[in-house]
Amino acid sequence: MTGALQVLHSVIPRLLQHAGDGDSAAAAAGWLVGLVVEGRALVTSSLRSKINFDKSLQLQQDTEEVSSLLPGGLSIVGTYSLWKDRPDHEKLTTQIQATDLCICSYASLQAYQERSGVGKSQLLCAILTADSVSWFQLHSATSAKPVEAQVIATEDIGDAAAHNDLLNLDSKYWETTYTKLYWESTVRLHVYGIRPGTPGQAQTDSGPSQPFKAAIADAIHTAAHDLCSSSTVLLAKSPSGEPMLLTPESSEAKQVCGDFRGTHTEAVDITLLNNGSLPQAAAQPPCITYQPVAGGSCSYDSTTVTLSVLCYVPNTALLADLQASYIQPAIRRQLNALQHIIVQQGSLQPWTVFQVQPPGWPHCLTLMYPLANPKAGKGRSSAQQGTLATNAEEEDLRPVRQALHDRFGLPANRPLLRLNNAVDPRSAVGPPQSLPGARAARLQDVHVGLNPPPVAGGTVHMIEGSYDYHHYMQDKTDDAGWGCAYRSLQTIHSWFRHQHYTQQAVLPLRDIQQTLVDIGDKPQSFVGSREWIGAIELGYVLDEQLGVTAKVITVASGAEMGTKSREIAQHFDSQGTPIMIGGGVLAYTLLGISHNERTGECAFLILDPHYTGDEDLSKIQHGQWVAWKSPLGKAAAGGPLFVQNAFYNLLCPQRPNML
Repeated sequence: MTGALQVLHSVIPRLLQHAGDGDSAAAAAGWLVGLVVEGRALVTSSLRSKINFDKSLQLQQDTEEVSSLLPGGLSIVGTYSLWKDRPDHEKLTTQIQATDLCICSYASLQAYQERSGVGKSQLLCAILTADSVSWFQLHSATSAKPVEAQVIATEDIGDAAAHNDLLNLDSKYWETTYTKLYWESTVRLHVYGIRPGTPGQAQTDSGPSQPFKAAIADAIHTAAHDLCSSSTVLLAKSPSGEPMLLTPESSEAKQVCGDFRGTHTEAVDITLLNNGSLPQAAAQPPCITYQPVAGGSCSYDSTTVTLSVLCYVPNTALLADLQASYIQPAIRRQLNALQHIIVQQGSLQPWTVFQVQPPGWPHCLTLMYPLANPKAGKGRSSAQQGTLATNAEEEDLRPVRQALHDRFGLPANRPLLRLNNAVDPRSAVGPPQSLPGARAARLQDVHVGLNPPPVAGGTVHMIEGSYDYHHYMQDKTDDAGWGCAYRSLQTIHSWFRHQHYTQQAVLPLRDIQQTLVDIGDKPQSFVGSREWIGAIELGYVLDEQLGVTAKVITVASGAEMGTKSREIAQHFDSQGTPIMIGGGVLAYTLLGISHNERTGECAFLILDPHYTGDEDLSKIQHGQWVAWKSPLGKAAAGGPLFVQNAFYNLLCPQRPNML
């Protein structure tokens, strides 16, 4: 693949999605993001531009904003533009060279490389139509050459057959080719020379005052110097737990990242130490310098910024190069972005930087929100300690998130960029445990790893997102024989928590009963009883506790369950929420359906809450407590899955329209 432009598997489908959103002005043009290794670019993703590429518009601010959203190691490597009229491919090179697109793309990208210090690399341009992507390398403001884009070879990432979608292929590529480094710290900015609250000190009629700009610049410069000076050294902690001090003299610094990381996929934890804490050749006495301030007084203010630096580093990179080539540039980029934001805001307030990885993205993105470090927990109630932001804080940030959703091409009605969506790159990749605040550990996403559904020629329609598996006998409660619908409700509640629609802890069985009493559906004697509930009662609780509405699919008999397959498939395609099945003598949670439109054959992905064992995934899967089953199949506990002459209700929760 020498000399060829490389792209990840998910890049071209994502660009074609931009082309499909062509009615949106934001989709008309954007930036190609990638990694530059030895002067050659690998395109990893794309972000929309806030402006169309036109000579009358300045692109510098847009490139700086996009740059602030990228983890270390990633940078802007090109532009894309949507052409609604299908171009003449034989004349496309001439057409592109004659447009403002080529001129502005080349000029803005060249200036971006000079400002950011990412190093010179080939500058790219992608032209999108409804069903194709044409790639060009920009040689000058008026010269473009067609270039072939090659998707990363499967031999570079191992057995492609083990991965069921393009994003999994990209994730495997990251794991086998790059090492993640992660550093975080809360830094105090000391701001001298402005008096808080004094008119004209921070803001003037024309914008931020010059004294304010200068004071913030000095504070950022001091912070950058403290963190990136030659007196700092790295303490790297491998995912296996072995710390290593990476001084220039250490022999370990000659290792490459891939060997140090080993087989682990989580990020290497980085700590910055001041070299003054290490043994010195000769002790130096402390020294204090006093210098009077002109005018006889000096004003002072301060604030905190919580930095979160994630870097993607080639496995072949030497540990000795991590500090100067990756960590320090990423810290400076983050501080420079914060300087721009603080000056633009014209006021001092705490800021928090964090990492998110929205659905469909092969890598993390870096976000900056005006909040104090949420992990400190100061001023937060005990009920809020398991969360990163309160509902009020998240609501205040809605305009910021709205702009970012548009930038990333994300749905405008799903909570994907909230502070509670933050990920810790140091966390192990694998079956995670349940959410903070849960009463006990739960297995998560227990359907993962099952064999494909047994429907020839069927299409699969599934839930979107994670859930916790709730079943009989959890929380030291003997609910065998009566609690199956309650447990299905708990599983559905956990899904809404995992998707950040709510921060409320999953309700215990008694609280579910109390809710039904409070709304007048049940008498007071219902609390503490062993009485069953059904799909309708679940809908009442979801509405009362989470504000979640639901639709109900009625099935006259179990024998007719297969006739509802199209309606069920449409629910998973449009809502992606788990379905509660109530009726007969058993309640289930439905996670998906496989349906053959031509033959009508179907299979249901059933999550059965009647399991009474411990949290053992092997037992659960082999015991058919989560499994693909035909409508005429058997329940895991024995007997028919659906009673042929029993009436059923399918409760289909609807996603709240929120951002």
